[in-house]
Amino acid sequence: MSLESIILKLGEGLRPVITKVVPMKVLSRMKASVVNKASANVAAEGFLPYEPKSFPYGVNLVGNIKGDNGLGQSARIAAKLLKTGEVPYVIRDFFVPPGGSRTNTEYASEVINEDGKNGGKVSQDQMPYGINLIDVNASEFTLAYMNMGKEMWDRHYNIGFWAWEVEDFPEEWLPAFNLVDEVWTPSEFVSNVLRKYTDKPVMTAPHCIELKTDSNCDRKYFGLPEDKFLFMVSFSSGSVMERKNPLAAIKAFKEAFLLNPQEIHENASTEGVGNIIDSQIREAIKEGTVLGGKKEGYNGVGLVIKISEPELSEKDADILASILTPEEQENVYIIKGTSAKEEMNSLVECVDAYVSLHRAEGFGLVMGEAMYLGTPCIATNWSGNVEFMNSNVACMVDAKLIELDRDLDPFKKGYKWADADVSEAAAYMQKLVYDKAYYNRIKQAAYEHARTHLAYENVAKKVKDRIDEIIKG
Repeated sequence: MSLESIILKLGEGLRPVITKVVPMKVLSRMKASVVNKASANVAAEGFLPYEPKSFPYGVNLVGNIKGDNGLGQSARIAAKLLKTGEVPYVIRDFFVPPGGSRTNTEYASEVINEDGKNGGKVSQDQMPYGINLIDVNASEFTLAYMNMGKEMWDRHYNIGFWAWEVEDFPEEWLPAFNLVDEVWTPSEFVSNVLRKYTDKPVMTAPHCIELKTDSNCDRKYFGLPEDKFLFMVSFSSGSVMERKNPLAAIKAFKEAFLLNPQEIHENASTEGVGNIIDSQIREAIKEGTVLGGKKEGYNGVGLVIKISEPELSEKDADILASILTPEEQENVYIIKGTSAKEEMNSLVECVDAYVSLHRAEGFGLVMGEAMYLGTPCIATNWSGNVEFMNSNVACMVDAKLIELDRDLDPFKKGYKWADADVSEAAAYMQKLVYDKAYYNRIKQAAYEHARTHLAYENVAKKVKDRIDEIIKG
């Protein structure tokens, strides 16, 4: 067994040690090496054709069901879609170490394998259904196949649920298409990308949202000031920070509030923001009047930066802080650590606005969750999030597409993604703070829109109808 395979098979208990000894970039390359070697043999294997009459009606769901990250939430959304649509299912927990924090217990009682590392071994009778819905991205899909074995693929209809963020797809992941009969994605943006690379069916099953919060997790709990208008940005050190682009949010916040009043006034007049900042707001900016009776003056605002899995890249917080002076950092609150889901929901709910000047999103789940909680969003007007966001329900920031000038694994040099207009984002920040009527309008519209358009019922019906269609042939 190779060194790469040994490391990938290590359980989550050794994760903190692994990531201190072996950098995440090295782990990523090792994982890619294992995937590429395995993928070379996949195309030649072939599978016995699907036999719907050999299995009872239902779905075997495979995914990181306990994960605290977006992949874990995706698997739980899939489970709830099946439950809402009254489709029988079983859940096989699967993750590839290091795998991220795994504390979510929402579906723990339904998991058929006690140890989720690399899927755990289960028997055929524990996965009794003929359709496998495997919520594992293309980058790790071959590893799921290696663990589950050919017998779990033969005679089954295999669906991969994949997320991706840009309009090009990594060549080294293409062999994963040989392992699926069909692909589902969370957005038409992702679906349209994948349709360029396969003739197999690709269906969009958007993420749905229904959240709980913890009343004990208020601003005091998080160590945040009660008297400031708080913006929030979040990302995980386990992913590519440049894609989430928190630096742009910090720059926008700095431009909006941390320059002197004259500079703020001048920036509010820049090209492209005139329709956001009107004369009345400009006067409020000069006077320092802050929305809703918050603390007066420019100390009345703050920026919360939530960094999940900070142990995976300890330098991320330092990079963000480096663009702020010590005085400016007094208005910035960095919260490091992975939160339980209800705790994270509560943090998003207790701030005044959520900011995502992302380069690219396959869906943009946290933005949808913020809207569901009634927290207005400032967001890049590009990629998967535009399918549930528009200027009536959010502050949509224009962006131009730029080419990556270097590899940022898994994103390659030459791929294109968005470069959001920082000055426009800054103008929206000012508008939310100084224009109370606008703030309240966006807040209410976002709340109502998310609870209608991101509800489970319609998507659950679409999923059930497709499953019925597959079984009927």
